[in-house]
Amino acid sequence: MFMTRAAGALHKPMTIRVHVASYDAICRMVAAGAGIAIMPKAAFARLKGDQLIGSCNLRDDWAVRTFQLCARDLDGLSSFAREFANLLIGRYAADGKRG
Repeated sequence: MFMTRAAGALHKPMTIRVHVASYDAICRMVAAGAGIAIMPKAAFARLKGDQLIGSCNLRDDWAVRTFQLCARDLDGLSSFAREFANLLIGRYAADGKRG
């Protein structure tokens, strides 16, 4: 969905030839020579294992995602969840990435 919206914003068609259910399946298909894929860096690092596949970072504006931290009531969260939320808010506010 994200990629489809990004392609649409650039007025480029999105042609998906194969759809698989997991990042693991994506890695196996790429390792088998079935094409290329775009996936989160963390998923690739976790799943590529011994497969001989490479990667590169995408740095174009369309490849940057914006995430939102959502909660019904931050003050009503458990102390652990509130601490984690505050850690995230502080981290991204310090980097100027808060949105």
